[in-house]
This record gives sequence, structure tokens and C-alpha cells, in this order.
Amino acid sequence: MENSSGDFWGMKRYEFTLTKKEAWELAVRIVWEQKKFWAGKMAFLIFLLAVNIWLTPRLGAFLLTLLAVIWGGMVVSLYKRIKKEQCEKGRTVWLEAGKLKMEYGEYAEAPLTCIQVIRVTRRLLMLGRYQAKKQFAWYAVPLRVFESIQERDSFIARIRNAEESGPQDLQFQREQALFRFSFWLDEPAWLTVMEEVMSTQLTGALDSGRNWKWYKVFLAGYGAFCVAFGTFWFVFDRGRMGLSVLFVLTFLYIALLKNRLESPKERSRKLLKRGQLQNNVYGDCELVILEKCVIQQKDRQEAALYHWDSLGWVVETEHAFCLVKKDRRVFLLTLKSSIWNREQAEAFLATCERKGLTYVRGRTQKLLPGWFFRVLSGVCIAVYLMAMFLVAVRDGRRTAARWEAEETYAVREQAKEFQPDETLLEKAKGGGRN
Repeated sequence: MENSSGDFWGMKRYEFTLTKKEAWELAVRIVWEQKKFWAGKMAFLIFLLAVNIWLTPRLGAFLLTLLAVIWGGMVVSLYKRIKKEQCEKGRTVWLEAGKLKMEYGEYAEAPLTCIQVIRVTRRLLMLGRYQAKKQFAWYAVPLRVFESIQERDSFIARIRNAEESGPQDLQFQREQALFRFSFWLDEPAWLTVMEEVMSTQLTGALDSGRNWKWYKVFLAGYGAFCVAFGTFWFVFDRGRMGLSVLFVLTFLYIALLKNRLESPKERSRKLLKRGQLQNNVYGDCELVILEKCVIQQKDRQEAALYHWDSLGWVVETEHAFCLVKKDRRVFLLTLKSSIWNREQAEAFLATCERKGLTYVRGRTQKLLPGWFFRVLSGVCIAVYLMAMFLVAVRDGRRTAARWEAEETYAVREQAKEFQPDETLLEKAKGGGRN
């Protein structure tokens, strides 16, 4: 489904629904663009794979397969999300008043100046904005919605030539709001709220513990498999190939444990330092509560509208109230400092309850510090290197013993070959007497 309407190219409203091929292409390109941030690490990984394939072809093939499975899983997971959000629901995109505006059941708008990266692929026009130093948010428009290459180029030119605009009065500002919470969000406040929300999510409070329960079952099963594989290797194999496979499986298990049990405080600060935690949210923020929807805006230029039926929980932490989407990937927040008193907070919570949101009080649990997993990984690597050294020494001794046995056998065979035949000697002696 696609349609274009408007008096000139810049004001056209492009309506479309992504096809499955476009969704696959978008998923692959997003993963590829994300991996480009790790060019150095990727080059080192490719070098290690090449060395392993040269020295131990079977191990290299195993690692290559494992890497392909991991990246393939990332693409498939992203494709499923894109398919659900953009293949099953129509979207409308247009440019107006220096903004990129989108309707997709919900509504969002952002200044054109925030679009820093533009990619034209086989089927898509991808518009990227930095959420962090090494993290993009992408908006995709199928090329088929443009009537010509000139129209597409004009659309891109309007984005590239956009000028910075001052704060504007958004349409919803003129509507009657139930609540308006205004606050200034800076890095310390954002980190604090992120830590509190992540801690609550890790307790399983937003899914009644179902996901955490199945994750624990998976971890237990995976751990049992690693133990069984290690036992089999120690009893029957003790070879370098099996040892390397056991090391990779164990290292992945540590990574899975770290993903669930590392302290959110350390993780959020580490991700922020690496440029992997969203940090484009600082500024003058406002959470607007309307009868039909909720709107989060920043600096009176960027705004996102969410209908009540897309929200699942209202989480009260020590420093903020957060409205969490049902997919648990997006949350809208207001700091408690923006609320006048407890009566207004109770009225706000009552409105959320009336709209069907589940109230959750922020929870924390004792989790492991980051250094624990670093030490555990270091021990794993040290044990692996020591075991590889011992296996290499053992194999060297076996090889030396085999060479010695083969050399002894060759000497014996050579001695037999040149040993005089007793019968011939007797005949020679008898002929001499005659």
C-alpha cells in the first residue's frame, strides 16, 4: 500500500506498508551499520578466524558457523520486530515546517537537523539519527513511494539543507491536558532513572517473572550441556579441538550470566562511556497527559505520541514515574521533582489505573558487580591457555615417542634386510671345500 498526496514534493504525505523483502533488507542494513562502529574489533575477529582456519580447520569452521548463527539471530530477531511494527501497520511520513513527521497508529516528529545519516539502498531510503555515539535510530521509506528519482532527490535535499529552527508551539499544546509535568533532564538524572528502571525489569516485575523464569531454565540447561560436554571431553577426547569448543561455550555462558546478573548501575555507566546508551534525551522535557494519549516532548521541537492502549505499566521509582510500553522497549518519564505534591501524584496514578495500566513499584535486587565477571572471564581464559599448553606438551611427547618408535622399527627392518642368509653361507662354504 502506498500513496502520495500534496501540492509539491516537499509537502507530500507518503503512505506505505513495508513488504517482507523490504523488512529483511532493513534488518540486514541496520545490523551492518551497527557493526561498522566496531571496525577494529571486526578486523581482529576476522584475523583470529583466519588463523584458526589455517591452524585448525575444524575449529575455524566451528567458530565461523557460531558467528554466523549469532549474527543471523540478530537479523532474524530484528526482522520479526520490524515485520510486526511496519509490515502489519501502515505508516505515513512527510516533511513539514522543518520537521520529519510520522504517523503509524501513534505519532512522532523531530527536526530535520537531527537526521545525520542518509542511506539509499536497493529498496529503501534510510534516515538515521544518533541516539548515542555508537547507536542509531532509523526511519525507513520505501523508494517505490517516490514517483521519480528527481522526487526522491528533492526529498533528500530538503533534509540535508534544513536549518536549525527555534522552539515551536506544537498542536497538542493547544489541547486541554489532564496533567503537564515539566522538568530538566541532565546526564546524572537520566542515569539514575535508567538504573532504577533496569533494576525493576531485571526482577521480572513487568512480566510477572515469566521471562526470567524461562531464562533461568535456559541458563540451567545450557550450563548442564557445558558440564556434560566438558565431562565427555575429559573422559574420551582431551584434544585441542574439543577443548577450544568447550572454551567458547563456557565464555558464551559467562556472557549470558553477565547480561542478566550484572549491576545496572555499572552497566549503564559502562554503556554510556562506550557510546551505546541513548543520551539524546537531555534538555527541557515535558510529559503531557491527555484523555486519549500521552505525549513526551523535548525542547518543544521533538515529540512522540503514544495511545493509552500501547502502554502497559506505570512504574514508580525513587526519583521518577515511568510509563512503559507493552513491548518494554520504550518508556516515558517524568521526574518526581516536577510533581507538586502527593495529591497530584495520586491523581496521576489514578488516571493511569483508569486507562488500564498496571502499577509497579520500583524494585531492586542484589546483583553482581562488573569486576566479578571480568575476573571470571580472566580465570576462564587462563584455564584454557594452561589446558592448551598441557595438551600441546602431551601431544609433543606422543609425537616424539611415535617418531622414536618409527625410527627404531626402521632400524630393525634395515638390519634384517642386510643380515646374511645362513643357507647361502653354508652352500658357499661347501662349494669351497669341493
